[in-house]
Amino acid sequence: MDDRTKRKYIMETKEVPIKTNKSSLLIKCKSSEKTYTEEEVKELLRMVIEEKENESNL
Repeated sequence: MDDRTKRKYIMETKEVPIKTNKSSLLIKCKSSEKTYTEEEVKELLRMVIEEKENESNL
């Protein structure tokens, strides 16, 4: 594998409140990220393109 396939891409990020005070003000939140490799990104894009082509053929 070369360096290009080892790169990571963040495509989904979530922030979820995990702690609030009595007046419901956010004190702390947890964040999580979903990362994809370049090959995974290419595959996802290919799938989206195929889906769009199928929609336009209907």
